Amino acid sequence: ASQAVEVRGTLPAAVPPAVEVAAYRIVAEALTNARRHAGARRVVVDLAASGDALAIDIEDDGVGIARDAVGGVGLRSMRERAEEVGGALELSSPPGGGARILVRLPLRAESAGSAESDPAGHESADPEPAEERHVR
Repeated sequence: ASQAVEVRGTLPAAVPPAVEVAAYRIVAEALTNARRHAGARRVVVDLAASGDALAIDIEDDGVGIARDAVGGVGLRSMRERAEEVGGALELSSPPGGGARILVRLPLRAESAGSAESDPAGHESADPEPAEERHVR
């Protein structure tokens, strides 16, 4: 069965490297879970930057998550990745089915952790221009 993935939103030009890696890996794991465990046919990923945070809203139309389900390595790693950079992750299963993952990650480097960034605090060279990067 095929799976449709729709990505909406715009990323700001300056995302701390550790946050960029965390966002990428969280979304990748969510897509893997939707396919492997939920049998989802459709996944929507919404990206929105507001103030000093990046919000990621991932929703699928799969079987959902039982309230008493014990999270596996994937769910735990998504939560840990968000927390490592000073963010948060909420997981829910709406009454109509499916799963929803809400992620909020900081956009300021000083609150975004340094696991993936230069320990000296230097900004990394970004080949993208200083304007917004659009995700299609």
